[in-house]
Amino acid sequence: HWLRFIVSRREGGTIPQVAVVGTHRGAAASISTLLKDDGHVMSAEDRQAMISRVKQLKSLTTISGRRVSTTLQDTTQRFHAEFAEVLDLAASPFLVESVEPDAMDATELTRLQKWLESAFQHIRTTRQVPQVCLQVASLVTTKLRPTLPPISTHTEVIAALKAAAGDTIDFSDDARNRAILSHLWEAGHLMVFEDVGDTLVLDPQAFGTHVIGQLFCPHGDPNFHSLVVAEKDGYVFRRSQLNAHLARVREHGCDFGDAQQALQLLTALELIIPLPITADTEDDPVFAIPGRLNQGDPALAKYHSRPPECWSVPSQLDQWSYRGVRLKLGSPLSLIPPSEFPRLQNRLSRFSGFRMWKHGASVRLSGLGGVIDAEGLVELHDAREFIDVSVRSHQDPDEKRCINLLLQLVAECSRMGTSFRCTWLLVDSLKKHDDAIRWTAPEAALNTPTVSPVEWLHSTALVRGVETGHMSPGPRSQPAAALPRTLTEMGDPYDCTQCGTSVDRTDAYVVTADRRVNGEVCVWRSAAGVPVIFYSVDLSVPANHRDALIAWLKAATDVWSQAAEVRFSLATKENPPHFIVKMGVGTGSFAKAFFPGDYKEGGGSPRELLVFAALFDLKGA
Repeated sequence: HWLRFIVSRREGGTIPQVAVVGTHRGAAASISTLLKDDGHVMSAEDRQAMISRVKQLKSLTTISGRRVSTTLQDTTQRFHAEFAEVLDLAASPFLVESVEPDAMDATELTRLQKWLESAFQHIRTTRQVPQVCLQVASLVTTKLRPTLPPISTHTEVIAALKAAAGDTIDFSDDARNRAILSHLWEAGHLMVFEDVGDTLVLDPQAFGTHVIGQLFCPHGDPNFHSLVVAEKDGYVFRRSQLNAHLARVREHGCDFGDAQQALQLLTALELIIPLPITADTEDDPVFAIPGRLNQGDPALAKYHSRPPECWSVPSQLDQWSYRGVRLKLGSPLSLIPPSEFPRLQNRLSRFSGFRMWKHGASVRLSGLGGVIDAEGLVELHDAREFIDVSVRSHQDPDEKRCINLLLQLVAECSRMGTSFRCTWLLVDSLKKHDDAIRWTAPEAALNTPTVSPVEWLHSTALVRGVETGHMSPGPRSQPAAALPRTLTEMGDPYDCTQCGTSVDRTDAYVVTADRRVNGEVCVWRSAAGVPVIFYSVDLSVPANHRDALIAWLKAATDVWSQAAEVRFSLATKENPPHFIVKMGVGTGSFAKAFFPGDYKEGGGSPRELLVFAALFDLKGA
């Protein structure tokens, strides 16, 4: 998790340096003692888990005067292999005891210190900093913090810098001054809020400890004491609670002003959401903290899943239009940073009908009489690998309200600063209202890490059609035209044997009624262009034949493309519409390979082009 988090925070082509440090070498002895003293009152499962931990911790051995853990060593080697291109990991982990260190721990700490010195030297030589920024940073620490209030205006800060620097630094150019302060903010020396009264926080560490830290202070931990958010309140607090806390902090020498100023800064940081004013809160407003929803407080348990009233199944499904996209990380070694989704929830709170929970948010646009015109759903995958943005609109034949809401929600997601690969969600899967089968299409042309999600949406035929009034069918299963009269429609509704997805005759035609053969076919018409047929190779195909079979299939698609505008693609678990290809005895022709059920012993006439003529608008077959 933490290595992926570091990868998600790296900038440009930089490769962060990382050391893995084991800090509880002596835990084995304490766990062994606990097992002996309290083992008789433990359940069998707890006792077995404790024994497993002891075995892991006792994997420590000493080689050439150094402690080595075979378990940690193997894990580190795996990390080196997986993250080689994105992280510069120390050659081996550092194992120390942080509670009762001995002489060997001192040696290990010395080795760690040398690695850190080398890492910092690398930073100094590869990341140059303007000399004036170093000079101003020194003045902020030594001159401004002892004399100015922790929260000061831009004018006050520049005046103090001029007085402190004298003639050694030129502060006559406002644009240059702001560029210097912006660089110091990125480096963590101060915080700049140009949109909040042109304010600066001169001591970010103190503001983080006394204000931001208190918002996220956990309950139920003896090492922490929450002074702003009461345990019964879960993830909300009143202005009066923050005001009382700031008064106590002021008595200890840190004056962050009144609560209103701190609330403005916290809102600008997208850490809190002002809740609607009611008669009860008119004199003492209430604020929500989305980031607290990730904590394990008992009071927050009801916010861990989507409320039943959000995205519920409508009574008349055929009157609703559905659309959706998946914003997936470009790299499997990264993740969506934990702090980003709460900030997204903050931005979405400006939409009407906003509701939120741990990994999701819902918005509703209502018309006359409070009837829902459109609803949007934004949900974060539990493993933080993608975000699904789903929308639906009621009685919206041209889908303008549906697409406009989708564009707005995706625009807020694109502000996360994460590189996403965009893929349409299949409409039929959204209409099922089953999160477990919210499928996407593995369309290579839709994976666009070089453009923003909004730019990608505007480039699709579906969105262009809505904006120009010329609708495109989009990524959905459209009812197909009737088959030629010379053919018989063979496909009654059934479940795909590969993925279990319900497939009916509007999705696909099958070329045989015999479900014992792997001849089922699902077709999805792409919004970006040509239709796509997804296929997978059956697991019964010998491993030494798979590559040859796939190469043969790719060659066969060239034959198909001469007769129809269609493309083939290997299916994945996320993209179920496909058919299975089996290597059959004597299968040597293109038609037999893809449609084994259409042939009997003794031969038969290929008719696959005729079967798909209704979908692909073929002229002749």
